[in-house]
Amino acid sequence: DPNRVKKPKSAYLFFCDDKRGNVQKENPGKKMGDISKVLGDLWKNITDGDRKKYQDMHEKDKDRYEEEK
Repeated sequence: DPNRVKKPKSAYLFFCDDKRGNVQKENPGKKMGDISKVLGDLWKNITDGDRKKYQDMHEKDKDRYEEEK
């Protein structure tokens, strides 16, 4: 259904959206699967303080989803 409300993005997806461009620039020629592995490693190693930014974005998107459904 094209009119279906999109589910909220996870904190990890917000992180990937934010960092993917830089990771691609730092790793030219790598395939998308390799870029995803780098992003996963970065996510595992960020501090809780840095992760909070993306968790807050997820919470805000979750609220948007609840209002729209």
